[in-house]
Amino acid sequence: MKDKLGRPYISRYLHKHPLQKFMLRKADCDTIVEIIVESIVKAVADGQDVGVSGLGRFIVKDKNPKRPVRNFRTGEFYELDKLVRSLKFEPSTVLKEKMRESLEGDDGD
Repeated sequence: MKDKLGRPYISRYLHKHPLQKFMLRKADCDTIVEIIVESIVKAVADGQDVGVSGLGRFIVKDKNPKRPVRNFRTGEFYELDKLVRSLKFEPSTVLKEKMRESLEGDDGD
């Protein structure tokens, strides 16, 4: 992912922990995160499911190419001949629990 100037865009939140824990430079964190994201994107683009421990799973679904679809404008039904691939993200239990905890910790100001 690139920003407007063509530089890799990495969220500042992804830097914070590795910078403190492993004493890495920001540029090294950028490279590591970019390699991980590119690996996930390539695997998903190739049709593989990807699981990231503590985060969740990216699930690739191939829909049946021979399925009836409806043209909403004309109401006419026809068969779709091309394969449709979709991506679903299923969060891990750990992520769901962390999100619940963060909501419970909010005062609702």
